[in-house]
Amino acid sequence: MAAYDALRDRLRGEPRTWLVTGVAGFIGSNLLEALLGLEQRVVGLDNFATGHRHNLDQVQALVTPAQWRRFQFIEGDIRVPGDCRTACDGVDYVLHQAALGSVPRSLEDPIATNAANIDGFLHMLVAARDAGVKRFVYAASSSTYGDHPGLPKVEDRIGKPLSPYAVTKLVNEQYADVFARAYGFRTIGLRYFNIFGPRQGPERRLCRRRAEMDGGHDGGRAGVDQRRRRDQPRFLPYRQCRAGQSAGGDGRERRGDQPGL
Repeated sequence: MAAYDALRDRLRGEPRTWLVTGVAGFIGSNLLEALLGLEQRVVGLDNFATGHRHNLDQVQALVTPAQWRRFQFIEGDIRVPGDCRTACDGVDYVLHQAALGSVPRSLEDPIATNAANIDGFLHMLVAARDAGVKRFVYAASSSTYGDHPGLPKVEDRIGKPLSPYAVTKLVNEQYADVFARAYGFRTIGLRYFNIFGPRQGPERRLCRRRAEMDGGHDGGRAGVDQRRRRDQPRFLPYRQCRAGQSAGGDGRERRGDQPGL
């Protein structure tokens, strides 16, 4: 990844300040680890609804003391506008991962899912815009493709949402598009399909399957080798300075029956 290697060198020479929401979760903690490894300053926001303190402890054990001192943690909630404003203050880029995942959870409690995934998303958009954030990169979802049968999946060909969770992720994209058009605020949504790696947790089906394929479970790493496990944390910082792109897949949200992102 020559382009990523060039960006990595540039980031190390000119450190930025990044906000990672949902920093104690699976994806958020991996982003934290990757950014601190690149000598970046990181602000993390989490309310531990689905994230875990032990994920942050694991990251601390993997980075140097000097790198860890570049991390500021805020225990807060994206449903609280003031917490969002505090977290965005002085930030260059936002990597917004905080949400309530799980399709079954959204069917059981659509109000809670809406509060976190739509109200919380809008609070973060407004706070980031008002703070002068350069770019807002957020976790979208393959659930947005809904019941559209077409293969391969194409970014602008979507069907009807199949769950309250899918509705919230579609609304996220619509809000981000409106903020780009109305305010000139730069946003990128990444429609995650299936992501696996360290700190995902052995209870997830994809994690268990990965472990079976690789011959066993490796301390929560699901048998993932070091090159593959870094792909996602590499990808998001790289996308912050590039236009959006489509990704292939069948559009089925296989992680949707598990808690969190």
